[in-house]
Amino acid sequence: MIKPFDGFPGDLHDLDEAQAFLERAVAEYNRQAHAELGGLSPEQMHRLLMGDWFTSGALRVNLDIAPADVLNADLLVNARTFLAAVQEAGGVRATSAGNLPRKFVAEMLECLRFPSGHVRDIREFSKAINEHDVFVVHSLRVVLDVAKLIRRAGGRFVLRPAARTLLPEAKAAALYLRLFRTVFREFSLAYLDTFGPEASSLQHTVAFSLYRVSVAAREWRDPEQLAKEIVLPEVYAELVNPNWDDLASLSIVRRVLLPLQWFGLLERKNLAPKKPYDRPYEVRKTPLFDRFIEFRL
Repeated sequence: MIKPFDGFPGDLHDLDEAQAFLERAVAEYNRQAHAELGGLSPEQMHRLLMGDWFTSGALRVNLDIAPADVLNADLLVNARTFLAAVQEAGGVRATSAGNLPRKFVAEMLECLRFPSGHVRDIREFSKAINEHDVFVVHSLRVVLDVAKLIRRAGGRFVLRPAARTLLPEAKAAALYLRLFRTVFREFSLAYLDTFGPEASSLQHTVAFSLYRVSVAAREWRDPEQLAKEIVLPEVYAELVNPNWDDLASLSIVRRVLLPLQWFGLLERKNLAPKKPYDRPYEVRKTPLFDRFIEFRL
């Protein structure tokens, strides 16, 4: 991100003086805001991308968030429901392929939260409903596994000790924090996107995307348009497919904006469809976003 060196001014022949000049020039450049960095300076970008979100860096999550603030977040509700069902059953038998059995998937269709019309569509197009036919259930199971809250033992899915500790309502905020860290820092976001390239750079720079959402999603926005504004240009280029105009935007929606909705950090407003099977909507950040995520820039 450093500008090409185009020579020293005047007659700087002394090596120490030249070195000092270079250091001043680099420091000045690194403190300047740059449009391609979303208005951040290279210094700010470095602090934003290098922290762990919990104890270091420019992005910090609120470790003292109240349980009442997060209890209604879809992913937390679904995680607590899923974990409670596994606990109540004394473990859930895994199929030979290592998936959830159809009976348990059917139970989850009745008690988990899904986007409007999603369950109806699944039942219309799938007669025998397996785990992979219900992505909300499948992705939830994978996230809980990555979060080390469930595991397979003796051919059954069972709770790990951490899940039993975090399942009570009083521990809802701690479970929310664990799930947030898991989804954005440990789970592969590309797994949420079945059509785009892996583009690992999106995951590596997701802190920048969260910062841009905090700025660009204050009002209702078309998600695909918003997606174009929340990633670095080189990240967007990595997702572009010349044979599919909207692929990059759709991938960013799936990998960043959708999980933020799961956590109650973005809200969705459905719009009137203009053609069959069209489900237009807009998103904006919720008040919880600013209470939960802070940017120390």
